[in-house]
Amino acid sequence: MRCLKRYTALLLILILSISLTVTVFAAVDDTGFSDVDSDVWYAEAIMYCREHNLMAGTGNNQFAPESNLSRAQLAAVLYRMEGTPAVTGTDAFTDTPDGAWYSAAVLWASRQNLIGGYGGGIFGPDDPVSREQMTAILWRYAGSPATISKNVFTDETDIANYAAAAVDWADNNHIVRPFSDTAFAPKSNATRAQVADALMNFDRIQKPTNNAQMEPVQTAENSSMLHLTINGTTLTATLEDNSSAQALKELLADGPITIDMRDYGNMEKVGSLGASLPTNNEQMNTQAGDIILYQGNQITIYYDTNSWSLTRLGKINNITAQELRTLLGSGDVSVTLAFG
Repeated sequence: MRCLKRYTALLLILILSISLTVTVFAAVDDTGFSDVDSDVWYAEAIMYCREHNLMAGTGNNQFAPESNLSRAQLAAVLYRMEGTPAVTGTDAFTDTPDGAWYSAAVLWASRQNLIGGYGGGIFGPDDPVSREQMTAILWRYAGSPATISKNVFTDETDIANYAAAAVDWADNNHIVRPFSDTAFAPKSNATRAQVADALMNFDRIQKPTNNAQMEPVQTAENSSMLHLTINGTTLTATLEDNSSAQALKELLADGPITIDMRDYGNMEKVGSLGASLPTNNEQMNTQAGDIILYQGNQITIYYDTNSWSLTRLGKINNITAQELRTLLGSGDVSVTLAFG
């Protein structure tokens, strides 16, 4: 009888052990990662990113949801989303060695004006990407759509000017989840879980399904691109969301304006606009392709870096620093601005 009871007890322990093991493995199988429980708020996003090849794990069956995502990693994510298009040449950064795992992604992202450097040839591939940087990069990848400002966050004043329109767009379309009910936390580092959530929402708005209909982007009227004609070549530029850029649009509503521009400092072309615009000066590190308002009445096109308090008007699309330098030439140049 004692043996029977002993065997029965052992059998119950074995059954309980198997039951617990099945439960544990079921939770892992739900997300595909041992450090992502199936009931956490980001579980669906991580599963979606894994299934759609947007983000992978960090090895050893882990996703590291609370770890930071680096600037190079975000460039690689967007590069995969784009289908890893072929790229040739090298980027203009001194801290992104040729042959690195992220080389093609950084080259592509910089040429698409999605992720710029800090100035002085620095990209910072291993630096964590902040929440406002992540949002601005996704906004640029979406084509920098215009949107309606709601000013719903208590930390609105902490959001950098370059990211203000992006945060409004992301909030209006439920792409980037707020940090809390009232705050966005723009300067906080974006965790891998937060990025996965934003990527899922972004991907669904680009490819909506019956189960995931997203709120449409609210586009402002007359949001056409700025066109710049230089030596017979026409480029497009995306305007900044500020009163200075809006005033430039209104000025050009009467027709194109040609500006005679001179070289300055071996980093920019500058010329008089012939009219004064409101300024929105901020300390910035300019990059090649930046269109800047200087002293309220002069237009500057940068083909190299600079650090100064300036007003950003826009950014030339899809051109490298070397291509822009070659197009602008070494001397004076005439640039025609127009909308159309």
